[in-house]
Amino acid sequence: MAKANVLSARTIDYLELIGNGRRYRVPPYQRDYRWEETAYRLGNLTLLERTANRTIGNAAYADKAAAYARSRYALSRQIPEDASEQWTPALLDARQNRMAARAAHLWRSDFP
Repeated sequence: MAKANVLSARTIDYLELIGNGRRYRVPPYQRDYRWEETAYRLGNLTLLERTANRTIGNAAYADKAAAYARSRYALSRQIPEDASEQWTPALLDARQNRMAARAAHLWRSDFP
């Protein structure tokens, strides 16, 4: 018997993905296979205060954006300014490119 693909783009509710009985609703933009490739890229990571991070957990982007806007970290506050309605792979790429350019500038070396 073939095993069902629980990560199918057509799947909306993931009951058995984690196996703890909780129901997860996946937003339409995260049903794209590309999110699997980008989840742990630098552009998709940000700092957030411990209490805010615990509060939002795996909340919807709108809730996360509100927490990011209140963050004391400038990189986190920038996210809702760049992506007011949703977080997309294109926005992630742009953020990662900005972060890489800034890192290269800060840590540049005079060595050949």
